[in-house]
Amino acid sequence: MKENAVVLFGGSFDPIQSDHVDIVKKLQKRFYKTVVIPTYVSPFKKTGSFVSAKDRLSMVQIALKDENSVEVSDFEIKKEDISYSIDTIEHFINVYQGKQLYFALGSEMLQKLPKWHRFDELKEMVHFYVVERKGFAIKPATLRRLTKLGANIEVADFTGSFFSSAHTRVDIAFNKFHSLPKEVASYIKDNKLYQDYKCITGGFEVFDLSKERIKHTYQTTLAAVSLAKRYNANIHDAVTAALLHDIAKEADSDIFESLGVPPLPEVYQDVPKKVRHAFIGAEAARAFFGIRKKSVLDAVRFHTTGAPKMGKVAKIVFLADKIESSRDKEEGNLDELRELIFTNLNKGMIEVLERNVARMRKRGREVYPLTTATLEFFLSKRKPKVGAGIDRPKKDIELGEFISLQKTPPTKDGTELANRIAIFLDEKKARDITLIAIAHKTVIADYFILCTASSTTAVNALTDYIDERLSKDFNIEPLRRDLDPKWSAVDYGDVILHIQTEDIRNFYDLERLWSDGDNVQRF
Repeated sequence: MKENAVVLFGGSFDPIQSDHVDIVKKLQKRFYKTVVIPTYVSPFKKTGSFVSAKDRLSMVQIALKDENSVEVSDFEIKKEDISYSIDTIEHFINVYQGKQLYFALGSEMLQKLPKWHRFDELKEMVHFYVVERKGFAIKPATLRRLTKLGANIEVADFTGSFFSSAHTRVDIAFNKFHSLPKEVASYIKDNKLYQDYKCITGGFEVFDLSKERIKHTYQTTLAAVSLAKRYNANIHDAVTAALLHDIAKEADSDIFESLGVPPLPEVYQDVPKKVRHAFIGAEAARAFFGIRKKSVLDAVRFHTTGAPKMGKVAKIVFLADKIESSRDKEEGNLDELRELIFTNLNKGMIEVLERNVARMRKRGREVYPLTTATLEFFLSKRKPKVGAGIDRPKKDIELGEFISLQKTPPTKDGTELANRIAIFLDEKKARDITLIAIAHKTVIADYFILCTASSTTAVNALTDYIDERLSKDFNIEPLRRDLDPKWSAVDYGDVILHIQTEDIRNFYDLERLWSDGDNVQRF
């Protein structure tokens, strides 16, 4: 045990799980004191918490009430503001004067550690205690890089679970509480927490879904959560679409009529039954469940056939449906396919579509035209080999210069990517688009792009639009995407995009913080 050391363990704990408790117990054996700190609003969450800070704090206190050397702190919750690690660490340095402070974090956060808020100060204040999570191996090269940057890194001698809070919330929607401490499960039931998806799972009986179909939907939704986390997609949208993807699979026309689900247009009447349910399902999602978001409806509509220019959520649900765990019984071990999909989303689309087309043709069945068109689309987007002769844009583009929107991936030059994003923002009527060159000031990126959104709805719409355009047109996915009602920050590596309402933009005033007189350009 480190007798003179205190470890801080923070998180949204939305909700706290048995695996969190297990990690706390292991930290307890290794440190003089373990401080567990539920966040108010984590800077790493795309949306806020699913339940109130008060409820999350209560659940943590309940789960850890018997742990003697553990302190549950409400420091971040009482701040009622964004929780940055350095603010918390500065507080506990004063509380535990004379003690060495450690900061526990999961291995999934290690790669982005240098981009944490005020990292240069942070690394001088604490030792980082890294708990390896399954699925996020700790790479020696990453450790060497962080050590070279001056960070003190110690790897824990135990591992943590990959099961996320999002997976747990899906479990709760299906009345499964196995990942939670018993008293926490009781608290959730008694207070009717995490009911967000109950309105969908509660409708399964109405649409006459069998137990086997519900089991498949559950497994598909878990797979969709994992893929959404892997590709920085909107987890809530992926879960909603996955829950609804087979909603019309087993109901008859009388049920649809009684529930107010409109019939499909005549053009769809001759569509094969296995395809038709997806189109009807999208109508049921809209008419009965009140879903209005296009990305969710498209994911339901195209989960069987696919479609050219599918959005990220649609790809995720399409693939999750094909690789959920029970599929192994039908098709044999799919681990190799899963590995491909978790490595490259578009390559996964090609592989699954090719398998589907080959299977249909082998059985002498006609391939639905939309499936063929989808496969042709993704094959056409496949990156050519080096030297294939494609003319690439020049790298010496002036800041703010308009770039031709040709369908070739941006080069590694941050200027080109920044300009492309600025063009897309302009298409969606973003205001005061500003590019700030910062490569000479910091290692975190080459450019910041700032723009003003007219409303909280516009913040979300602009963020989703840029995400979709870069994903569909150039296969570029964000490294991290943080979303609050009034702002979003999306990290594309060389470029970090900030979309803010006017009051937030004036408050943070990033132009003032990062300008040196000649590195700011209005688009």
